[in-house]
Parts: sequence; structure tokens; C-alpha cells
Amino acid sequence: MYPSSAIKNPVRLILFTRKGSESSDLLAQFATELAQSNPLISVELHDFDSDKNGIKEYGVNEPATMCLMGKEKRNVKVLGLPSGHEFFPFLQTILD
Repeated sequence: MYPSSAIKNPVRLILFTRKGSESSDLLAQFATELAQSNPLISVELHDFDSDKNGIKEYGVNEPATMCLMGKEKRNVKVLGLPSGHEFFPFLQTILD
């Protein structure tokens, strides 16, 4: 695991969630706990059913989607909770 000091640039975790969705709740909890580990990580929560502008801007098609925005302003999307073999690439994206 990487120390939180390995993150050098601000990272925005932009979440599109749906009320009453277990996967949305788990994703929001994960992102919030991750943001608490490093002041360079911030979380923005958007309601999938009402934020049509955000959905269009970030190209989101499903609830429980997380968009990662870093120094390069690239939009990396993760559908659901990054776990298993998806977790390491997720961490690499945050560090890059």
C-alpha cells in the first residue's frame, strides 16, 4: 500500500450516486474514507437522477460511477467500487 504522502497533486473524486442504491452508498463511503486519508483528495457527490448537466459533462451512463480528475484533467471513470484486480490500477491513477 502506498503512504498517503505519495499523492503529490490534488485529485477530485466526482461521484454520481442514486438514493437507495447499496452500490452507490458503498462507493460514497469508500470515496469519503479515502478523502479523509489525504487533504489532496476531495469528493464531490452528485445525484444521478437529477444532475443531468453533470452526467452530460462527465459522460456518465450509470449510477454508482466515480470520475477521477487529477492534474492532467483527464476523466477516468470507475463503475462501482474498485476492488480485486481493479484496486491497484485505481491507486495508480490517483498517484499519477
